[in-house]
This record gives sequence, C-alpha cells and structure tokens, in this order.
Amino acid sequence: VDDDAIVIFCDAFDVFGNGIDGHELLRRYFAFERPIVLSTEENIFPREVQEQALMAVDVYGAMGLGNISAPSRFVNAGGIMGMGWALKTMFNDMQENMVAHHPEFLMSHADRTGHWFLHAYDQYELWRFFIRHIFAVQEKRAELLLGLDIEQLIFGSTVLRKDNWPSLLGEDVLGGVNGVHSIDVDVPLVFDAPQALWTIRRCSARFAGRRHSPVFWHGNGPWKPAWQGLRDRLAASGCHSPNVPQPGYHLCQVPCKRPAEE
Repeated sequence: VDDDAIVIFCDAFDVFGNGIDGHELLRRYFAFERPIVLSTEENIFPREVQEQALMAVDVYGAMGLGNISAPSRFVNAGGIMGMGWALKTMFNDMQENMVAHHPEFLMSHADRTGHWFLHAYDQYELWRFFIRHIFAVQEKRAELLLGLDIEQLIFGSTVLRKDNWPSLLGEDVLGGVNGVHSIDVDVPLVFDAPQALWTIRRCSARFAGRRHSPVFWHGNGPWKPAWQGLRDRLAASGCHSPNVPQPGYHLCQVPCKRPAEE
C-alpha cells in the first residue's frame, strides 16, 4: 500500500453502503484532521480491556479530541479508514505487541473465559493499540494518529445500548439475543431495535437518535435483525442494486483479474 493511499478496512458480511458518495466520504474523513479514523460502538468489547479502555477514552476526551459523553465512544474494529503510512505504523505496532506471539497465554485465557474470546481477538488488539497510543500522546507527546468516529459520520452501527436511549427503546425491547443475555457482554445491548427508529430519505438511512446518516451501516454482534431489516428496506426501495458496475469500477469474482489482464 502506498504511503499516500487512503484505505478503508471494514467487515464484509454485515456492512452495506448508505447511499453517500465518495466525495462526501472523503470530506467527512478529512474533517477529522487525523490520519486514521476508527469506528465506534456503545459498548466496551471485549471486557478484558475495560478498565484501561475507560481511562484511555477519558484521556481522549480530556485532550479535547471528542465528545466522550456521547453513546458511541468505544472502539469497534469493524471499520477503519486511514492513510497508508499511518495504517502501517499502527499495524506494525500491533504486530510487534500482539498477545498471539504467545499462543499458550491466549489459549489459556480462552479456556478459562470461553472460546468466544478468540472471535473478539482483532478488537482486543485494536483496543490495546488505542490504549498504548493515547497514553503515549498524553505522556510522551507522541504524534496523534487516531480519531474516533463518535458521531458515526462514516461508520454507523445498528446495535444500541438500551440504557443510552430510554426514550426510544421501551420496556418491550428486551435486548440480548431473542431476549437472552449474551455471555460475552456485560450491558444490555439491543440488536433488534424497531425499524421505526430509522428513517430513509433518498436511499440514505438515519437513526432517530443521531443527526447524520453514516456512510456505512454495520450490524456488529452475534445477532443482526435490525441491520438486516434496514438492509431489506433499502433493497425494497430500489436502493441496493447488486452487481451493477459503476463508472471507474470493475466488478469481478474471486480470483479477480485486473481489467488490463483480461
């Protein structure tokens, strides 16, 4: 990846575009004035990072870098956007410090807590980098590389923490998976919020609790009815046209050849 390339990493199975073009995406990205923007969620996950994560987010807010009273202030690994040079710096640091260099420790912890932890490992390591980096900025005046998408301008999530939205999520909304609390989450998360909480205008969906429509919608978590319902509503409105090539883009199947090679 070239140092001056702008790269987006995002989950694939549970992410879709929200009808916002590339020019607006870049405008929102550059407005952060940081080389890397991380997506956010309303819950600290996995729980192993909770204490230090709360401290790092508090430091982030104390430095005037974001509104940490907003619900979506915690790192989510499902969306990352940044400059090539900055992403290399981040991933090289993560590789150097990753717990997976000692797989016996990783497996031992998973054996004690449950092997679901291995599914959360990417977010665990991203949190660990965020914590190291924010403390280095505070204590050693390191260059700040990260911005949190707290207002979900780029990466939106359909997963809500119930106690963040008491006026929108009533007593009939149980949270959890089919009303059953998830073993790996310590707060009531709602994966099946009512579709009435999302309005669609010109093929762009907005959550009633936020002012902006994000560029992408992500249905993070083990259950995705709210995300699937929103996806299906947009598709039924003619907003998602699969396999329609756009000017300047080349659609292909894996393995994919570049147009010049065909």
